[in-house]
Amino acid sequence: MFGVLKGASCAMEPGERLQWTAHVCGVCLALKQRYGLLSRLATNYDAALLSAMVEAQTPQPQAKRIGYCPLRRPVKAEVVAAGSPGVDYAASMALMMASAKIGDHLQDGQGGSRIARRVAFGISAKWMRQARESIATLGLDAAAIEDQVGHQAQVEAQPNQGFPFYTRPTELAVGAAFGHTAILASRPQNVDILHEMGQMFGRIMVLLDSYQDYAADCETHSFNALAAAFTEGQWQQQASRIFRQAYLALRKCFGQLDLPHPALPYALLVRQLNKRGHRTLHMCDVASAGCHPLGARTDVARSARPLNSDYQMDQDPQGEEPPARACHGLEFCYLCDCARCDCSDCDCGDSQCCDCSGCDLGNCDCGNCCDCGNCDCGGCDCNC
Repeated sequence: MFGVLKGASCAMEPGERLQWTAHVCGVCLALKQRYGLLSRLATNYDAALLSAMVEAQTPQPQAKRIGYCPLRRPVKAEVVAAGSPGVDYAASMALMMASAKIGDHLQDGQGGSRIARRVAFGISAKWMRQARESIATLGLDAAAIEDQVGHQAQVEAQPNQGFPFYTRPTELAVGAAFGHTAILASRPQNVDILHEMGQMFGRIMVLLDSYQDYAADCETHSFNALAAAFTEGQWQQQASRIFRQAYLALRKCFGQLDLPHPALPYALLVRQLNKRGHRTLHMCDVASAGCHPLGARTDVARSARPLNSDYQMDQDPQGEEPPARACHGLEFCYLCDCARCDCSDCDCGDSQCCDCSGCDLGNCDCGNCCDCGNCDCGGCDCNC
């Protein structure tokens, strides 16, 4: 499975973790039921977020069923049932995203032998066709997303453009996908906000992918948005700047949403996405999370009472992002890495500076769980 939110359940509360597992596993089972066993390879954490967003906007939760999976602990768990609008929509989007990813690899010359490439192309075309038909039954014109996916190659072929130019197709596609969750949940007041929020999430998706693949893409002469937009000495600093701006815009949108059940999307899009971005980009998270030294906190201003005000985070009075700085003289600190980040002299407002409740770094190697290999998840059920 792939996606920006891979491993997002590590620092979640047990209840949130069970809810997130229900959506991810629900997407996997919906893919199997609707498109066959092979399609389960398309299970995508970011697509599962769409199911969570639909449920967060709906007063009544989506239907659940008991699912069994030997790859998950516990083997028996309650998952969102196939046939629920949110999980069916997420499964269709996961299939479309997987098809686009296969197509991208084939375009870059990957895929092995001619026979392997032909098989991959056939699978990609079939999945795209099936996804297009399924999405249409849920009220969304798939062309709004598919056209942007097809436009990406034309955009990448134009040199010396700004980073947002290269991310624009992805932003528009993800924005359309996010916005339609409000239609499925009968929350039309959220459509425009979710569209903007999805664009920022799409920008972060491309950013983190480009950052992680930078060296490999340069070696194979594959397209990389950061390499195309910035020089060798600029791209890392610019990546941090782009993430901070996109994340702050996304966080602002979240505070304006009308959500009957905001807890799970808040955990995913505000807490966990922030951690993932700062860990991937090797940024210090103390300043960017809104922390201030004790005794030196400034007054913060909230926007005019948003509908989702309980989950609106404090912002700088002028609405500016806080300056990046080193964390206690360290070049890098990951939120849950309390062995290297001493939070005793910072106040995060919500007492989650390091978010290390139940986290003992010395006793466990989570590997794929946290996607960082050096933290202890405190027994979380994430298939470490």
